Amino acid sequence: MVVVAFFAIAHYSWSSGLLHWALHPSIAETTQSWESNGVVRDAADIANKLSGGLTLVKAEILAGACLIVRFIRVIPGWLSLPVSFVAAFFGVLLAIIQSAILAAYWPVTAGLLIISWIIVANTRR
Repeated sequence: MVVVAFFAIAHYSWSSGLLHWALHPSIAETTQSWESNGVVRDAADIANKLSGGLTLVKAEILAGACLIVRFIRVIPGWLSLPVSFVAAFFGVLLAIIQSAILAAYWPVTAGLLIISWIIVANTRR
């Protein structure tokens, strides 16, 4: 959910000032080598082999489904569990793949992580 929220923020022009403030060029230069790491390449290969590939639309749909499952408490547990597992698995893969970008913009990433923790803490069953 953090990665999807980050890219949703980056998509709109109103957030360009926030992203310009949050970018740390020294961290961005240091983390460029992470993209050639075997773990990141393996995560990208696994994500590309999944149904729908590695698209932002798929990530947005999974994040939206996960939020719906979290906020609507009448959904039975047997239905919410597979949705949560699939969304979490894809979210972890996406976070590994985009770890260099998330590290370069670490203040925004930290804020989004705190917001997601608050959402999860307030919607526990």
